[in-house]
Amino acid sequence: MNANLGEVNDNRLLLCRNIERSIDRYRSGGFNLENAVSSGAPILVFTGAYNDLVSGCDGDRLSETLSHLYNEFGTQNVPAFVDKQVGLSRSRGLATPPGQCGWTIQAYQDKFFIPASTDVVCERESWVQARNRETPGHVDYGRIHFTKTQAIDYAGGWVDGSTSSGECVDICSAPSATCLTKDPTCLAKEKGPGDFDYLVLEQLFVPQFCRDLHVGVDGTISHQNVNPYPNGTVCVPERVVSKLTIHGLWSNYNDGYVSCYNPSDTVENDPYDAVKFSENQATLLAEMGEKWIDASADSTYDTLCEIYDHELQKHGLCYAAQGAGLEAAAVTYFEATLNTADRISAATEQINVWAALDTPQTTLAEIEALYDHKVMVFGSAVDGENKLSVIRTCYEKPTDIGSDGPTTQIDCANATATSTFSVCSGDEPITLLPYVAPGSSSLSTSAGSANDAYFFRAYG
Repeated sequence: MNANLGEVNDNRLLLCRNIERSIDRYRSGGFNLENAVSSGAPILVFTGAYNDLVSGCDGDRLSETLSHLYNEFGTQNVPAFVDKQVGLSRSRGLATPPGQCGWTIQAYQDKFFIPASTDVVCERESWVQARNRETPGHVDYGRIHFTKTQAIDYAGGWVDGSTSSGECVDICSAPSATCLTKDPTCLAKEKGPGDFDYLVLEQLFVPQFCRDLHVGVDGTISHQNVNPYPNGTVCVPERVVSKLTIHGLWSNYNDGYVSCYNPSDTVENDPYDAVKFSENQATLLAEMGEKWIDASADSTYDTLCEIYDHELQKHGLCYAAQGAGLEAAAVTYFEATLNTADRISAATEQINVWAALDTPQTTLAEIEALYDHKVMVFGSAVDGENKLSVIRTCYEKPTDIGSDGPTTQIDCANATATSTFSVCSGDEPITLLPYVAPGSSSLSTSAGSANDAYFFRAYG
């Protein structure tokens, strides 16, 4: 077996001996990639070793020259390329070691093909190192590691996973309040409906929500079977629109956030009766189906026990409650949320116009100019750079907490990156790419696409 490019000075005998020793960790009969995958253990395969394993399949062999890397990076100066990526990463507030970055290399998109399993996903990292002991531009592009994955089931959905049950899963076990700095005013909160300081409306860009599901990330933390494609929840293509839609209206503290308040001291936070709501509030539900879309649900009716009940139980009863009248509380919260979104509809519609362009993109400055106050603009942290994910607008607590919702917009705090959302940069365009369903002939080969997730979960 050959050592990787650039490692020509490695002791070949020692290298092969070490590889042979490691085989015992994966051996089940002969050593092969399929057995390694089945073991769920990590494995490091060098270029030559991998090519030996696929010796009869020229199309699957890895390139043994660096020309494909130069084509990928658009330069032969790999150290400069890496330093640029490190700088960009640090500018977004991410802790990044000097001289190396993770990168999805397009030349390998059709490599490392291993049959999908219900419980194993092939994860591949290509670590580009600018200055290490081997060469000035070395890439460990043979590194493959396999991890068993387990689907995430966020609390919610229909009881028994079927609308035929007619009941929503209860997502709230107890009221929750988080005071980030232990501010006394925050700690003194009573944890009851209406006991909050300001409100946040989050709108999500539907195509990006769907793309993130492909890699096992649910930006709404409300769905079940969240797992990389093809094993996890995906969007229904016919329900995906290239538009902003409502995620929810959230009651917040100045020093933290709240969830799952009980309607009163004697009434617990329970799911509403979804069936009766659909019968009694057909007009309201139809409006929600147009403006508050869960593209992973087959229909607006299915959404009753998905994002709608999730937002009502987690946030809506913190906003307002009518004692044991859960349907009345639902009407108040849903109408307040719709009315809040309507007040910024001009901004929403302009973003939807940009999303419909032949080149669907905008800039941070253009988005911010649509609003009277400071907003938070987030991109996906798991599907490339500056791809619009969500926009948050903030509001003063209304004097009359009711179905009108908040009417006074205020400045939001500075946006902070999370594992799901990155802060959009003003230095480059923000893309609003349309959704392409897995298996489509027009599927994008860009990093983080559904195709990537099918073969391996790539980190770029």
